[in-house]
Amino acid sequence: MSVQVSFRQVASVAAVAWSGAFLEWVDFYTYALLAVIVAKVFFPSADPIASLLASFAALAIGFLFRPLGAILFGKLGDQFGRKIAFIAAMILMLAGTLGIGLLPGYAEIGILASIGVFILRIIQGLALGGGYGAAITYLGEFVPEHRRGFFTGFLFTTPPAGMATVGALIWLFSNILGTQAFNAWGWRLNFIVAGVIVFIIVLIMHMFYKETPVFSMLKAVRRVTSAPIREVFSRRYLPLVLMAWIGVVGAHGPIWYTNQLFNAYYIGPNFQNYVDAATASALLSTATYAALWMYPLFGYISDRIGRKPVLLLGIYGNALWFPIAFWLIDQVGPHKDLTALWLLFWSMTLFNGIGYSGAMSAFLLELFPARIRLSAVALAYNLGYGVTGGLTPFVITWIYSITHNIYLSTLLWSTVVPMIMATWYVLKGPETLGVRIWAEFATEKFAKKTVTLPATTPIRQVISALVSAGSKYAVLTGSVVGIFGTRSLLRALSAGAKLEEPAGNYATKVPCINADHPVTEVFVALEQYNVRAVPVCKGNEVIGIVEARDLINESLALKSAFRKKVALRYSAYDAAPRELITIGPEKTLKEAVDLMVKYNIGFLPVVEGGKLLGVLSESDVMRLVAQGVDLNTPISVYMNTKPITVSKQSTLREAAELMVKHNIRHLPVIEDGKVVAVLSVKDIVKVIG
Repeated sequence: MSVQVSFRQVASVAAVAWSGAFLEWVDFYTYALLAVIVAKVFFPSADPIASLLASFAALAIGFLFRPLGAILFGKLGDQFGRKIAFIAAMILMLAGTLGIGLLPGYAEIGILASIGVFILRIIQGLALGGGYGAAITYLGEFVPEHRRGFFTGFLFTTPPAGMATVGALIWLFSNILGTQAFNAWGWRLNFIVAGVIVFIIVLIMHMFYKETPVFSMLKAVRRVTSAPIREVFSRRYLPLVLMAWIGVVGAHGPIWYTNQLFNAYYIGPNFQNYVDAATASALLSTATYAALWMYPLFGYISDRIGRKPVLLLGIYGNALWFPIAFWLIDQVGPHKDLTALWLLFWSMTLFNGIGYSGAMSAFLLELFPARIRLSAVALAYNLGYGVTGGLTPFVITWIYSITHNIYLSTLLWSTVVPMIMATWYVLKGPETLGVRIWAEFATEKFAKKTVTLPATTPIRQVISALVSAGSKYAVLTGSVVGIFGTRSLLRALSAGAKLEEPAGNYATKVPCINADHPVTEVFVALEQYNVRAVPVCKGNEVIGIVEARDLINESLALKSAFRKKVALRYSAYDAAPRELITIGPEKTLKEAVDLMVKYNIGFLPVVEGGKLLGVLSESDVMRLVAQGVDLNTPISVYMNTKPITVSKQSTLREAAELMVKHNIRHLPVIEDGKVVAVLSVKDIVKVIG
């Protein structure tokens, strides 16, 4: 069950999501691969290891702030939209990246340069923490249910592709400018070029792309949470976040960054010194490009066999390969065998495409409900890769400063730790393949039981059944399904129908919506057939109805008016329609029915000389018909003489509180004892959004 989105639209959304995420990673990892040069520019020290540690600390702080970015932008995306969160994060990344590229070095401004780098890395960490989670969610909520792993697998090529592109740019600029000029100032070009291109993508996305169907539906049915972070940390969802962080994403984090970052440091001048830094970057970038096809491939495989086996292969298979791979690197490295080194790098990046594939993104998307999806996905992802994984260069370097054995230091962090962490997922982790993220928007979720009768049932009997059941709508079955409600009764009475006539003659013919179809079909039917309720079927059996008032969650909307500032800025009179339809007490019930039908309304103030004497609603008419009351009786006999009212100066908040307290849908607006307007629930909902 899914909303149909054209392949062209999916491809278009995938392209812009890929481009945005790719450039965020280019921005973020430009610092990572230039850490050695940055160390000399911003953290000069007589001890090269101390200088490198300071630079890695600035690298690590960007990763450490990613979870905070996930919380901030997750809240933004779950409350206001995935697109808004994605664009805002990209703009913040633009500021951080250009800032580092333009920041004067230690030689020019001293310690302020070091502090500036830390601040700008924090900005980048916040941006990536929210931006990539928003990108995953943005794309994941567009793609077909049965191809989620495949399509989002392309998105997961952006970190390695971004890092590889940075490596290629480093190699390109250093060869064009020369090593000396590149180390002196040319490295800044990487930051500036990446930042400018991000700005172009932001403009394109802002102008041409819309919100995801899932979030649009959340807004339509008023299921957007006002406190996504509180829900994420609730007893219900926190265990899932922790399991995803520690057992899955966190377990793969050290593996990914060892494959995609530290292996280049390992063979470089700061550790084994098998090749120079530019050659190490070139080996890593070309091997990464050659392995990118693995990410969508294993996403596709996870669509067929499940997420769990693919993810576990990516964690345990890769962790167990490290002892062999790095031992082989140490055998061929001293001989400067670039072909062998490239093949070993390629083997590791191939493994990355298994664990860090569409299986990972699909697993996270399917683990959490729509209302907290961006917050939960971004937090679990960034705790796993941003903290556990992002600390990899720093932790291995720190262990090396103690053991003085880079091979042992690498394996302790990249093999032992991931295998221990992943045991949680092995023992407790769910298989999410088969979870349909649109299932929470299935029509059945919004349906409620109602009266179901044959279309040949007399009007009198249908009305009695409705009053007895406390319902406003009955589903009439036969050759065609129809809805008979209070407005149907009014039309029948106005047309002079006899109560013994078949109710089907006056029912509105509406197609029955399949229970497992998206609730968007209900919205279409409500508008197309101009009804306020739609029948729901499972097979050929009617299982209930979906009412418009429940679908847009009117009761929740009214309660939200209690805390919205807009409800204080508007008065009850400001929100009410200017056209006022009233009736005199001497008029008959039949005349009241005719007036309701003429203006398509369900509520009439009964007035004399402008003064309010009482009210009559369509529900009152239904109750009176069920009791067999003569419709030629004057309204004054049966009207409600003690209606709840609101003054012209009362705020919408006060009006909403009265409606909730007394469970009513209409309020006469009074000024000096006279009715000046009628305020309905719909009017309040329209104003407060």
